[in-house]
Amino acid sequence: NTKNAALIIGVEDYEWTHSAPFAKNDATLFRDFASRTLGIPEENIKTLVNKEGNRLNTKRMLKRWLPQVISEGATDFYLYFSGHGLATNDGKDLYLLPYDGDPLLLEDSALTREEIFTTINLYEPNNVIAFLDTCYSGTSRGDKSLLDTALVYDASEINTKPEYCRGPHCFWCLMAFNFLMHLKTLL
Repeated sequence: NTKNAALIIGVEDYEWTHSAPFAKNDATLFRDFASRTLGIPEENIKTLVNKEGNRLNTKRMLKRWLPQVISEGATDFYLYFSGHGLATNDGKDLYLLPYDGDPLLLEDSALTREEIFTTINLYEPNNVIAFLDTCYSGTSRGDKSLLDTALVYDASEINTKPEYCRGPHCFWCLMAFNFLMHLKTLL
């Protein structure tokens, strides 16, 4: 569909914390998937990798680029993020960590999932399908803590329900640890 669009973010090498192995490759593969399989035109795909996936660039894409590519009620928008995610101590707020995000200054340097979804919803796309390849556990794939403290959140307690509806628009949010289980619902 020529009206569909995708924002793809892959942060493997971080400025302030441990790397997220394979995130850059995953983003590249998803870009190919978006173009070849989903049929999204190249001009409607933006990819931010590593340094490009910083907080300001991400916000710039959400607030300046999205209004240009989303047609109200007609665009299916795909968001893909591969990198670190963190939850607040109580697990109520979930953050995506951009390239320049600091796990010790989470509220000041990262983006909440809520903030991202609310911004996208302003432009009233037909559907939003978000693939979040992050676990929110506070550890890297090698079990290194992203924080200098011993606090690591138990990500198994996070609500992973894939449907996230706001008003007339539906968000399908698929996180890494529940992706395969819910993929069939999208196809």
